[in-house]
Amino acid sequence: MARILSVLWLLGQFLCCCRSQTDTIDIKMISNPPHAFGTKVEFKCESNYMDAGVFWVLQKSDGTHHFISHVTSRSKEVTGILTGYKSSKTGNYYQLTIASFQEKHEATYYCVRHRNQKLLFSSGTPVYLPVKTTTMRPTTPQQIVVTSKGLIREEAMKCPNSTIIAKTNPKIISCEFYIWVPLAGVSLLLLILVIIISVCCGPRRSKRKCKCKRPTNGTNGTHTKPFQNNK
Repeated sequence: MARILSVLWLLGQFLCCCRSQTDTIDIKMISNPPHAFGTKVEFKCESNYMDAGVFWVLQKSDGTHHFISHVTSRSKEVTGILTGYKSSKTGNYYQLTIASFQEKHEATYYCVRHRNQKLLFSSGTPVYLPVKTTTMRPTTPQQIVVTSKGLIREEAMKCPNSTIIAKTNPKIISCEFYIWVPLAGVSLLLLILVIIISVCCGPRRSKRKCKCKRPTNGTNGTHTKPFQNNK
């Protein structure tokens, strides 16, 4: 009876241990993230069942998945059509190495395990080069300059200096002339308008003098007929 109880206790402990062990698989980047093409990138995949082997796959930015390789528990590698990868088993984890990171290697990487008709994916690790931000410079008008060799070269248009023009070629009118002449004309026109308004609409113009003759007697301005003696 004691033997039966001991066997049942051992069986219960074994079942509890089996149930407490969870299925896990994890991927990590063990190298520094790439900042330029040509650098080395390394991943490691840890699993609680190291005897099952792992698959390495990647997902492109358009959502498509691609097979990289499969590594068995004895470090036997089966590669796909993708190039530039090396996978192996190192100690208690599986490793994927990109010797020279290129643009075609930019993607999100996964390690996958197949055991007991169950396919388990790890979390994804995205690997992309940092995006470079460019500042837009203000554009300037361009003028075409033909060199002595017949080549066309574009240069930014500049206003020629008046002092240099006067020394080199006095016939060329400087840019300041086109600016000051319109301003002087507008100022003169405004001055003429101000003078006209002040003369025509001034306070002295509104007062008019009455030229009517005032009466000399007290008849309130009415004319009286001369006295006639009817005899």
